[in-house]
Amino acid sequence: MSRVEDKVVSNQTFVIRYKILKDSVNISESYNFLWWAPQKSATRTSAQILSVYGCKYNERPIFLSHTMTSCNFTSNCNIPEGLENYLLIINSRNPYARTYSIFKSCFTGCFIKDKENFTKFLYDGLHWSGLKESIVNPPKPNKEFINIRTENIRNDFNKLPFLNEKLTEKQVDLILEPTKPSTDWERFYTKESREIVYKLTEHQFELFGYKK
Repeated sequence: MSRVEDKVVSNQTFVIRYKILKDSVNISESYNFLWWAPQKSATRTSAQILSVYGCKYNERPIFLSHTMTSCNFTSNCNIPEGLENYLLIINSRNPYARTYSIFKSCFTGCFIKDKENFTKFLYDGLHWSGLKESIVNPPKPNKEFINIRTENIRNDFNKLPFLNEKLTEKQVDLILEPTKPSTDWERFYTKESREIVYKLTEHQFELFGYKK
């Protein structure tokens, strides 16, 4: 094989590899950003806004208003090789509130989602249910990022440098207005269960500025 042919094959391999990596994350090539969307952190609402700015997963818009499921995004939290310079946007939520919300919505091991069953889930069900990864996501990135906190979602979206390029303030307000995170999570915790969740998500408390 000639050097020219070697170069062509190498370029083709790079393109294929880049496409595979790119399609594994939520990405906007129009506005050069990546979006990390951990479960139960106002991701569905955020997707409505970010899709306007070309954010896609697997080459399809992350919000599809004309479909039954409407949302098409991944909770994968990584930065593909070659995209290190892209702006990184990360949704977050108080780790205590988010962990209980994941238990309440995603755990199928019990019907009654009370304090007792939540504690049992943390001691036992967390491991066999496969939900531990969802709770510990996202990891700590090795670069700066824009944090979209569920509890402060409207003000945090204002941090996006491109927000006003396609949507007016009124349009953003209308999309975000229904986002009202639950504040009653504390009654489902004991001292022991708080400690378990803190140890699992300590990096998130530090990363996103939440108090223990």
